[in-house]
Amino acid sequence: MTTVVGATIGPEMVKAWERELSASYKRSKAISAEAGDQWAALGFGREWLFFSWDARFYGLSRISPSDLKEIKGWAKKVPPIKEALKCHIAGYALEDIEQIGDDRVLKFSFRRSLGAGAASTRALVLEATGKFSNLLILDESDRIVECARHVHRDENRYRSLLPGLPYKVPPPFDGVTLEEVALTRENLSRLKGLGPGLLRHIETHWELYSPEEWRALISSLLDEGWNHAFVVQKINNYLAVFPKLLPEARAIAGSPLSACRETTFLPTLASYVGEAKLCVRKAMLSKVKLLRNKLQGVERVIQSTHMASRWSYWGEILLAYADSVSPGTEKVTLQGWKEEGPVEIPLDPDKSAIENAKRYFSLFKKYKRDIKPLEAKRDKLVKEIAEVEEEIEMLGILEFPDEVKPLLDEIAAKKERGRRVESTPPHLTFRLPEGGRILVGLNAKGNRFVTFKAARPNDMWLHAKDIPGSHVVITGGGMSEKALLFAASLAAYYSKARLAEKVTVDYTLKKHVRAIPGSMAHVTYTDAKSLVVSPTAWKTSLEEIGAGREAGRNESL
Repeated sequence: MTTVVGATIGPEMVKAWERELSASYKRSKAISAEAGDQWAALGFGREWLFFSWDARFYGLSRISPSDLKEIKGWAKKVPPIKEALKCHIAGYALEDIEQIGDDRVLKFSFRRSLGAGAASTRALVLEATGKFSNLLILDESDRIVECARHVHRDENRYRSLLPGLPYKVPPPFDGVTLEEVALTRENLSRLKGLGPGLLRHIETHWELYSPEEWRALISSLLDEGWNHAFVVQKINNYLAVFPKLLPEARAIAGSPLSACRETTFLPTLASYVGEAKLCVRKAMLSKVKLLRNKLQGVERVIQSTHMASRWSYWGEILLAYADSVSPGTEKVTLQGWKEEGPVEIPLDPDKSAIENAKRYFSLFKKYKRDIKPLEAKRDKLVKEIAEVEEEIEMLGILEFPDEVKPLLDEIAAKKERGRRVESTPPHLTFRLPEGGRILVGLNAKGNRFVTFKAARPNDMWLHAKDIPGSHVVITGGGMSEKALLFAASLAAYYSKARLAEKVTVDYTLKKHVRAIPGSMAHVTYTDAKSLVVSPTAWKTSLEEIGAGREAGRNESL
């Protein structure tokens, strides 16, 4: 999943939506409704219309059931408009779609038969107006039933948008129609029906066509809204529909509703992933801080344990020379008997020599212990810190929802109090058409899981050579050369060498892999062979080998 951003749109895109919706959805019944945070979705058969009033990613697009399932899993809160959509729109047939006032406002009219000639009508209004975007449900009298964003009088003096109030459309654009003016470069900015982003681009490239040709192109766009000959195109951060591909614009395949998935649905999903990564990173940094505090504590105890015998020795010397130690002294130098030369001993000036000796004997008693367990604990903490820091570095390369969601779920599971939560360590699964699977660990626990729990002795194990990264396992029968190359590319991609053009990947049977004691997932291995692969090759070969990608989950292995 590449990094995506939203885009601004103009009235010409809304007109294109109107025409496409009229051709594809008119008289179709809305069967269900979903919503989350700043979006909502209406289901029409096997397709869903995705509405966003998020100021960053506002607009309308067509999405699939799998898209909806994926984004529902990320929603943090459900807006009140969800229940209103289910009550007032679901079960109603779409009767008409109308663009209001040559603006970025689209009205959906719904109707449901009640029997005996009676019917109930409702309307859904999408205001795709940037930071003021909104989604509203209206009753048969055009009164607001519910709206995604409640707007009070102190926020907007022109109109209030609250349940129970009559709906008032946004203020009209003060411009002229194509029929009211001679089309010149100077008059472009006054033209109704086209957004400023498109108009500025036409103005910049005015010399490309004659005024008559521009008039014909714009007229066809305003009259038809969209047909299959028109081009959906991205002009910088502006998404437009136009009869021809304009200079410096990037064409986007598909119809307007399909193309807008790139600027509404995908950025919304990407924003969830970005927020999740920040949450996971914060949890990981907190864990590192906690481990470092523990390490400092263990190191202090180790240092004190090393000092224990010396403190006992100092106490013995103080007892032997107690009469010669002056009161109020902060340190004293006395002749010892275990080493050559005098011994300098720090003192508490408020205590006598005998009391200082007793203090040193108490410290000796407190810290006299076997140092080996402490050193083992210290070494374990050092390894744990290194592994979490490695995970933090790996987190930076994750971008797909199914890569980040397992890590977020793991954090949520750890926060559960009062009950045990079973969860599979974070990993990815790629199912192979011949029946096998490729498993990819997403952190230290995930690596340990795929290597030492999921993999059988004769399964193939892969790892980027001498580089921190994911453990990759090909498990099950029917491993092919294509599957091996695919898995090797995954091992390169999910490693610190991800940005390199070529990466050396070692592979061996899992039975030749041994865990390093005291480590979560660091291993040694023997009998390995190597492949040199591109870290991104797996993306292009995903469909070629017929692998199905899914997040790791609980299942018998």
